[in-house]
Amino acid sequence: MEQVKNEIDMIQTHLNRKDLLLQLAEECSELSHAALKLHRKITGTNPTPTLYSDCENNLMEEAADVVLCLKTLKILDGGVFEKELDDIVDIKRQRWVSRLMKEEDK
Repeated sequence: MEQVKNEIDMIQTHLNRKDLLLQLAEECSELSHAALKLHRKITGTNPTPTLYSDCENNLMEEAADVVLCLKTLKILDGGVFEKELDDIVDIKRQRWVSRLMKEEDK
């Protein structure tokens, strides 16, 4: 755990918040691309030669990059920001379930 903290501190020493936000944006874009590629593989409507397992692995890799950026930005650090984020996620999850339930009732 101490090594992780030291490594994140080292990244923060070399990159300012603006650079970290740019990195987060880039990684989010790559995560989006990976999700779209996996969707193409699953549906087959726009075929890709990429193997399903490679698509899945790439999605996980890009998700890990996003999480690392959030941790480095101290958004996911086990502290106040992460608690606030968890609270927002809870609200959004409940809203999503509510929408799905309303759709089922139609």
